[in-house]
Amino acid sequence: MHAAASMLTHALLLLGAVAEGAPAPRVALVTHGASEAEREVLLTRLQAAGLNARLEELPFGPTLAPLLTARAAVALGYQEARRLFFDAKYPLAKKRVQAALLSAAGWEGDPQIARDLARLWLVAAQAGDEPAWARAAATCPTLELEEAQWSPEARQRLQRAVAGLGAREATLQLETTPAGAEMFVDGAPVGVSPLAVEVSRGPHAIFALYDGHLPASRVLGAEGAAPIGLSASSDGDGPGLVRLGLELGVAPSPDAANATARALRVDAVVLLDAQHLRLLVSGEGMPAKEIAIVASPRLAALRAAVEAATTWVSSQCALAHTPPEGASGGKPLRLAVDAGSCLETLRVVYRELGAAQWSRAEQRLTPNGALELPALRSSSAPWVLEYALEALTHQGWPVAAVGSERAPLRVPVSADLAPPPLPFYRRAWFWGVVGVLVAGGLATGLGFALAPNPGTNVNL
Repeated sequence: MHAAASMLTHALLLLGAVAEGAPAPRVALVTHGASEAEREVLLTRLQAAGLNARLEELPFGPTLAPLLTARAAVALGYQEARRLFFDAKYPLAKKRVQAALLSAAGWEGDPQIARDLARLWLVAAQAGDEPAWARAAATCPTLELEEAQWSPEARQRLQRAVAGLGAREATLQLETTPAGAEMFVDGAPVGVSPLAVEVSRGPHAIFALYDGHLPASRVLGAEGAAPIGLSASSDGDGPGLVRLGLELGVAPSPDAANATARALRVDAVVLLDAQHLRLLVSGEGMPAKEIAIVASPRLAALRAAVEAATTWVSSQCALAHTPPEGASGGKPLRLAVDAGSCLETLRVVYRELGAAQWSRAEQRLTPNGALELPALRSSSAPWVLEYALEALTHQGWPVAAVGSERAPLRVPVSADLAPPPLPFYRRAWFWGVVGVLVAGGLATGLGFALAPNPGTNVNL
C-alpha cells in the first residue's frame, strides 16, 4: 500500500458528560499512525470516563489544499504509471510519469511528494529510460523500496545510482524568515534553520516547516541561496499543520495545539506524539502539559497516559463554589469561585425564594475569581435568595455547574430596613383604651340591670 495511505491522522471529538446531567469539556484526541488496538484502548478509556467519542481525520484546510492536491495527483500518477508498466505499455507508462511530475510543481520539497517522485522516476527507468535511475536517486536519496513491490534488480540499481551521486562537495545554506524552521532536503530531515548542509552538486528540493506558519517548498541550487520567507498561518490552518507535522515527525507545539483547538471549536486537544513518546495536552487559556509514555508494554503505557490527560483536562475545566453564609438586603452579593484555566465566562440565575421568574447575569471571569450580583432587594423582613452557577469555556461551551434551577443554592438575606410604624389600631395603648371602655360599659350595664326599679313599688 502507498505510504500515504498508511499515514493516518485522526481526532477523537469527545462530546457528552462526565456524569449524568453534568456537562463535559469538548476535547479532540489527535493520533497519528495508531494501531487498531491502540485506538481501541483510547476509546475504552474515554468511554470509561463517561465521554462520547467519534473518530475524525484532521483536515488540511483551504490554505493547505494545494499541497494535498499535489500529493494526490502525484500518488495517482505513480499508481497509473506502475499499472501501465506491468501491462508492458512502456511508452504510455513514461508519458504518464512525465504528466505526474508536472503535477508536483511547487511542492517538490514535501517529503511525501519527494518519495513519490523518486518512485515515478524508477517506473520510467524500468520502462527503458536509463537516465531516470540517477534522477530517482537525486530526487530522494534516502528512499527505501519495499521488497514486496520492487524486484531485487530494481533495488540494487537504485543503490548503485545513489552511490554514484558523487561526493558532497557543495554546501547548501538554509535560512528562513523567521529562523527556527524544521528543514528537509530531498525528502530527508536535516535540522533547524539557519544551517549549512553538505550536498552533491546540482539542484535540491527544500521544504521548511515552522510553527504557526505555512510550509514552504523550493528547488535551490547548491553554494548559497536566498532566505526562504514563511507566511503566518491562520487558526483554520492549525489542524492541517499539526497533521503535517505529525506526518513528518515534527513535535507539535502548544501554540499549534491551541490553534487546532480553536479551529475544531473544542476546549482542548490531546496530541499523541508517538515518535517522541509523549502526549501533549493544550487548549486556549490552559497551561500546556506533556505526559511521557515511558511504561511497558505500550498499550498499558498509552492507557495510563490517556487517563492522566483526562484528569488534567477535567481539572482545568472544573468549577468550585461555596455559598456565602449570608447576605444583606440593599447590598451587592459577591460570589467567590475557584475556576479552572479553560473557563472564561460565568453565568448565574437567581430569584427570591417562592418567586416565579429567574433573573440572569453573565460576567467574564476575573483574576480574583468572583461574580458580583446587583444590589439585592431591600426589605424590612429577612428573605432567602436562590441561585445557580454555570461556567463556559473560551469556546463558549458550558462545561461546569454548581447548583441548578431544579436544585438551587440558598443564602439567607437579612433585613436592611426598619419596620414601618404600626397603625393606631395595632398599637397596645389603643387596645388598652378599648379594653377600659368595654369594661366600663359592661360594669355600668350590669349595675343598671341589677338595681331595683322604684317605679314598680306598690303598697297594698
